[in-house]
Amino acid sequence: MSHMYEEYPEENLIELSVDGHVGREEFEAIAPRMEAFIADLGTIRLVEIIRDFKGFDPSLLWDGLQFDLRNIRHISHCAVVSDKGSGWLGPIARLAGAALTTRIETFPIERLDEARAWIRDPDG
Repeated sequence: MSHMYEEYPEENLIELSVDGHVGREEFEAIAPRMEAFIADLGTIRLVEIIRDFKGFDPSLLWDGLQFDLRNIRHISHCAVVSDKGSGWLGPIARLAGAALTTRIETFPIERLDEARAWIRDPDG
């Protein structure tokens, strides 16, 4: 899997890109950094770019769930950007957004710049 993880502390923002399969190595490289960022700043915003997602290592299910439960309340806004069009990702993100305090918006990959603008000014 190729991935990109960028922090923008002046904006309380993380941009995370996933391309391919997510394995333990990628999770262990990113999760502690993200938790430290949240610990330093409190509430953050997240842009998650998903390109050609090929699933994740099943051994991450429990660790990923624990990570989400610890941290989701600290993510105020999440822009989910995907090249998957109107497939399963959009409905799942909207369902999750309805059940959480995190405000989630989905964008097709060709509207990445719009997603970045929204995350920086979600009420504007």
